[in-house]
Amino acid sequence: MAYFSSASDESKTRCEDECEEVYFSFFTYGKCVDDIFGKVPREQQPACNMRCGMRLRLWASIGVFCIMAASLATLVFTIPMCIATCCSCLQAKKANKNAKRVYVESQQANGMNGKDSTAVATMGYNPYAYWPYYGRA
Repeated sequence: MAYFSSASDESKTRCEDECEEVYFSFFTYGKCVDDIFGKVPREQQPACNMRCGMRLRLWASIGVFCIMAASLATLVFTIPMCIATCCSCLQAKKANKNAKRVYVESQQANGMNGKDSTAVATMGYNPYAYWPYYGRA
């Protein structure tokens, strides 16, 4: 990449042609940028004060914005769902543990100490144990 003079029309044309060739793609295009030495006083600026710059095409900018918005929406809607699923799973484990405890206590109250201890061991995990109609026997 070279520097070009903004004082000469031929140099401006060469800058535009070179930018078009170098940065032309499906997502970007080249643009001659002047006043690259803007912070330097006018009398101290060099004669060659233009250079090629790369810019995103409009649709590429819109696409990047849409992708970022979709990822943010995914996070906003997915994280609460994961938290709710985790909480319900923990609640189900707690209810299942309570159901086993109640079963053991009821067997002991009925006088069946140890006669049916395999029933508790074979009680599987019941994810519906804390729902009123599904987990009860």
